[in-house]
Amino acid sequence: MASIKLCEAEMQALYGLGYEAIALYVMAIRPRMDFATGMVGVAPRISWQALREWIYVEPLLICTES
Repeated sequence: MASIKLCEAEMQALYGLGYEAIALYVMAIRPRMDFATGMVGVAPRISWQALREWIYVEPLLICTES
């Protein structure tokens, strides 16, 4: 299982943000960081479409009994 370690500066930057922003950073952006350069989106590239797909949440199916 992969692990992601966030430094104190990253934690402070994420503090108070909404779920979507935190999930996008932790689950999509941070794992694709080039640690040698500290850059994201160069290799592999990241598109706006990919960002939309990463934060998509499936709607819940709610069954109501009459």
